[in-house]
Amino acid sequence: MEVLRILARDEDDLVRGMVARKRKISDDILEILAVDPEESVRNAVALNPRTPRALLEILTKDPWQVVRENARRRIDEILTGR
Repeated sequence: MEVLRILARDEDDLVRGMVARKRKISDDILEILAVDPEESVRNAVALNPRTPRALLEILTKDPWQVVRENARRRIDEILTGR
């Protein structure tokens, strides 16, 4: 996890996005990436099945519409068990 923690702060948004897509990622790293300045990274967090509902709730208020929609979709999936 330490490597992922370091990569979550990489200057390259593509690297951070890849980290956000990892299934074996801790909640604290997802929290870091959920406030990333790059919307594609935040979107990857919204789409990650490991992202906790509380973090998805925050992402439903994201400035980028796609992030908001994907966060809402993931919450719906959690609530319906899909």
